[in-house]
Amino acid sequence: MEQNIRICELAPQSSDWIYKIQIVDICGPANSKKKRLKYLNIILQDKQLQEDQIKGIVYSDDIPCY
Repeated sequence: MEQNIRICELAPQSSDWIYKIQIVDICGPANSKKKRLKYLNIILQDKQLQEDQIKGIVYSDDIPCY
């Protein structure tokens, strides 16, 4: 059954979901100060409700994909 929820209602426990979003901003890549870990911040926005935005983080080996 298809369930319509807003992107800002997604929780870390959410699973098996598909969402149509657009990337609004990509900040980085950067290195963390303490653990020397490379990361990339991405701001994601709901394609239909443009006031709904969340931040995603991509770490280390996954960064070259972007």
